[in-house]
Amino acid sequence: MKVSIIVPVYNEEGFIQQVVEELLGLRFDKEIIVIDDGSTDNSRAILRKYKSNKEIKIIYHKNNKGKGGAIKTGVSEATGDYIIIKDADVEQSSDEIEKFFPEIEKGYEAVFGTRALEWGDKYNIRHTANLFFTILLNALFKTHLTDIMTGYKMIKTDLFKSLRLDANGFSIEPEITIRVIEKGVPIREVPVSYSARGIEDGKKIRVKDSFSIIFTIIRLRFIAYK
Repeated sequence: MKVSIIVPVYNEEGFIQQVVEELLGLRFDKEIIVIDDGSTDNSRAILRKYKSNKEIKIIYHKNNKGKGGAIKTGVSEATGDYIIIKDADVEQSSDEIEKFFPEIEKGYEAVFGTRALEWGDKYNIRHTANLFFTILLNALFKTHLTDIMTGYKMIKTDLFKSLRLDANGFSIEPEITIRVIEKGVPIREVPVSYSARGIEDGKKIRVKDSFSIIFTIIRLRFIAYK
């Protein structure tokens, strides 16, 4: 099984080299697709060091399209049997990817990482927002998921490429989930570790993104065509 690892990057000069090195060290058949989404820091210069590495494909967006735009570009380039999204930070270790494999071997086409078990009762405002998004989606789509905003989503490539994805920002997370649900494909969750970073450390999602996420969930349930 070959895995396409999609890494959206926007101004991650402090983390991207570590993430790429971690991914290169993983011992399974893979291709690493890095999408630099119009970075204005030193991220591009760092990525150019890997241009001759056959395991890595680097794509540069001239302008910033958002996380969703970067993911869609990566999906279009993927040639593996499965695709997994890996954020270009160190909030989640690259080693966690192998936790998905046992569920894939059982035949699941969509396996998502969940951070909810690790959070326990230690909720902060971001956890609370994620919980709200998750409860909203579960209520509207009659599911029982625990972490819809997780970046770690492993999906069979043919399925991923068949999803109609319109979001360009962070709303891509619930949109991917909803499109998989619409296909009637069961989503299996596996616990993953998570070390949160703050805005001062480069966290990109903002309060304003919450409104877009809520709107996306409601729109896809009630007024969007499928």
